[in-house]
Amino acid sequence: MNEIAPEGQIYICGACGKRSKSLYGIDDAIDSGWDESCMLNAVLVYKDKTLSGYQAVNIDKLDNLLRELDNE
Repeated sequence: MNEIAPEGQIYICGACGKRSKSLYGIDDAIDSGWDESCMLNAVLVYKDKTLSGYQAVNIDKLDNLLRELDNE
């Protein structure tokens, strides 16, 4: 079974940044070289409507930034 990302989302390898529409990269890899390591490090991300790409947000960094803004 090949897990396909929902419409408007893709998988991004958290280690190398390669992209694929499917978790296993079968016939749906956006970048060549999607492999087992990519599958194990895959993060499902949403398409950013304001940019021409896909964005992933590190929640820990976002939390730290919001705390810093609150302290100003």
